[in-house]
Order: sequence, then C-alpha cells, then structure tokens
Amino acid sequence: MRIDRYIGLSLLAFCLITYFILIPNQIEVVDLGLVGPRFFPQYTTIGLAILGVLLTISGWNKPKPVHAEKQYQRATFLVMLLAFVYVAAIQYLGYVVPSILALICLMKLYGEKINFKLTLISIAVVLVLYVFFARVMNLMMPKGLLSPLFEALIY
Repeated sequence: MRIDRYIGLSLLAFCLITYFILIPNQIEVVDLGLVGPRFFPQYTTIGLAILGVLLTISGWNKPKPVHAEKQYQRATFLVMLLAFVYVAAIQYLGYVVPSILALICLMKLYGEKINFKLTLISIAVVLVLYVFFARVMNLMMPKGLLSPLFEALIY
C-alpha cells in the first residue's frame, strides 16, 4: 500500500534527523560509562528507524486494500467512544470503577460471552494493577468516590 511506504520513509527520515541532529545538539555528553544520558534516546531512535524500514518494505509487498466491513468500523468507533468516556469518568470515579467497567465493555465487544468470567478477570486485573502501581511503585492513582473503600481493602 502506498501510504505505508510514505509513513515508513517519513519515520525513517525523522529518526535520522533525531539521531544525527537533535540528540547531539540537545543532550550533553556526560562520561558515565556505557549508559549515559544519550543511551535511551539513541536506542529508541534506532528501534523506530528499524520499524520505519520494515514498514516501508511491507508497503511494497502488500496487496491492494480491502475496504473494512461495517462491523469493524462500528467496533472501532465504539472503542474510541469508550476511551473518551473512560478518560472522562476516571476524573470523577477514580481508577478502579471505570477501569473495571471499561474492561468488561471491551471484552463484551470482542465476543466474550461468559459474564462471570469477564467480570472476575476485570476485577482481578484492575486490582492487581492498582496494588502494583499504588502500593509497590508508590504512584498516585486517580481518586474517586469509592477510593476510601478500595484503600481500606488493600491495606
């Protein structure tokens, strides 16, 4: 597909500019051994450049695109709508409740039929992530109406 070639070449050009111009001019050289301040930006740029090359190559090997079916267009729209509602709800309800509801909606949208299973998985994943980020990593999670209840259960 022609657009993949253009995007891949654009990504490769961006990576070359970043690697040879932006990183040397914006990040000072500090002699800290192997891992200095330029280490992660350089290797991230190299990884993106490799992906740009692969995207460019795949653009020449792709068959002509088939138009997306209405079902996939509907699913894409619903996922985007759910993402917007999730971001808005997280401010008022905190992290736990919107995350559980969002995971349940996503699993329903993608075909999970067993309600008990998807509810249990959603609650388990959200609570494990909450404990990891809030307690282990000591990060502030969005607080909501039910935050005191969840904090009391986790301590």
